[in-house]
Amino acid sequence: AGATVLATRPDSVPTLKTITVPTLILEGVEDTVYPPEFSVKLQQNIAGSTLVLIPGAAHAAIFEKADIANAAILKWARAHDLH
Repeated sequence: AGATVLATRPDSVPTLKTITVPTLILEGVEDTVYPPEFSVKLQQNIAGSTLVLIPGAAHAAIFEKADIANAAILKWARAHDLH
């Protein structure tokens, strides 16, 4: 049922293009729920966004590889004066 809802929902690309705040996208390389191609599309449509692909992690990358995810978040926040 969830897959059907996702497959039939409206395209979000026009909305993505309206995002004007610093945006970090974290993605597990092994994610099969939303494969990395989805995050690449996000990055391509959110101006100035940053994509970090986390090796060895799947859909719950921030939990599966917390040290790597936390380091990426801190690095990104510092680069955007958000720390």
